[in-house]
Amino acid sequence: MIERLKGIKEEYDSLMIEMSKLEVIAHQERYQELAKRVAELEPIALLYQEYKETVEQLKELNEITQNEKDLEFKQMAEEETLTLKKKEKNLEERLKQAILPKDEEENKDVIMEIRAGTGGDESSLFVADLLRMYSKYADNQGWKRN
Repeated sequence: MIERLKGIKEEYDSLMIEMSKLEVIAHQERYQELAKRVAELEPIALLYQEYKETVEQLKELNEITQNEKDLEFKQMAEEETLTLKKKEKNLEERLKQAILPKDEEENKDVIMEIRAGTGGDESSLFVADLLRMYSKYADNQGWKRN
């Protein structure tokens, strides 16, 4: 995973350099292609940068806790280490999610029709319950309803 993230970060950095060149800026089609790719890579690259910084801070705190004589300072470093370890795990999970391949169907709309079938009032009540259930689920997922 780390190698793949390094590759993404390197590609992001090289694209940023290429986008700053005058000959690329002059060709709008090429510039738009690069900008689109940069927009895809930027969230992952920034997350990876934050992850690297967190790991580096953990190394520094580890050295402090091993070499420090002052107990109060050592205790503060240990508390900070616990906080950074939680942050590191969170960033690892977010990175794993970020590098998963995107689903092509993800941004497509869905039309859902719910009808009461035969059964009279009971089927209508069941459909009303289904509608409320699906509506709440959609709201919890942050989906828009029309």
